[in-house]
Order: sequence, then C-alpha cells, then structure tokens
Amino acid sequence: MVENNDRKNVKKYALNLIMILLFTSQAFAVIPGSKEIDLFFENLTESMNAKSATLIANAFSTDGEIISLAGGIYKGQSEIRLFFDEGFKGPYQTAQFENYVQYIRFLDATHAVVDGVWKVNNAIIPNYPSCGIFLITLSKQNDQWKADMFYSSVPREGHTAEHGRILSWKKICKE
Repeated sequence: MVENNDRKNVKKYALNLIMILLFTSQAFAVIPGSKEIDLFFENLTESMNAKSATLIANAFSTDGEIISLAGGIYKGQSEIRLFFDEGFKGPYQTAQFENYVQYIRFLDATHAVVDGVWKVNNAIIPNYPSCGIFLITLSKQNDQWKADMFYSSVPREGHTAEHGRILSWKKICKE
C-alpha cells in the first residue's frame, strides 16, 4: 500500500514538473518577430536622440500618421518630418527620449499593435508632460517594420490601474 502511494506521488510530482517546464518555457519564449520590433524601437529612439527628423519619418509608412499630445494629426512622411524638425529646433532641441515596449500583439505575420511608455528628459517646455504611454500600429513592408499610426497620451492617476501591462508607466515616469 505504501508502495502504491509512492508511485502516485512520483507520478504527481513528475506531472507537476512537466507542467512547470511547459509553462515556464512558454512564458520566457521569444515571440517570433518581437526581436525585430524591439530593434525598430531601438532605431526609432536613436533617431529621435540624434534629432534626425528624416530617419524618424522614414520609420513610418508613406501614409503613416502621428496624433500628438496636443491633438494635432500629422499624416505622411513629409508632415511627420516637418513636425519633428520644428520640435527639434524648438522645445526638444536638448531633449533625450526613451521608449519602453510593454506589450506586442501580432494581428498576423505582417501587422502588430504595440503599447508602451515614453519619456522625455531635458526638454525646455515648462509645465508640459515628460512621460506617458503610447500605442503604435506597425506593418511589415519589404521585410521592414514601419509605423502606420502613433498615438500617445498622458494617463492620470488611477487611469490605468486595471491595465497591469502598462502600469509600469508610474514607475518609469517617477524616475
């Protein structure tokens, strides 16, 4: 009888171990395409910190758009280039940018929706937000990810409490 219980326990522990290994490997698995998207954001952030409006605009699809914090809509690479050119000559000339990807949702192999946290340091705009969240849609064109739509906002306390994946904006924004 003791022997039978030992076998049950061994099976139980073996099953638990298998389940732990399966779930752990899934939790830490790299999602196909996510490294490319991480690289897209690294390059975009480098372009922003280099103050290259042309490189930033080239990260967007030809009819891509940005909806600014002030509610302006800039559509197409030429308008996006002008938007950043003006900002880099004015309030963002000394700024350093950070973008933190929080979550990538692949709609299919060539379309993704990404949300995360943005931060701006050393901008010369008094009383203007320096940190918030973004949502960006991407499409893969000629083996390169391009931004189709970029929207950012500044959440208020409690606004994202129910959204655990972007809750880190509080930590990042308070640093």
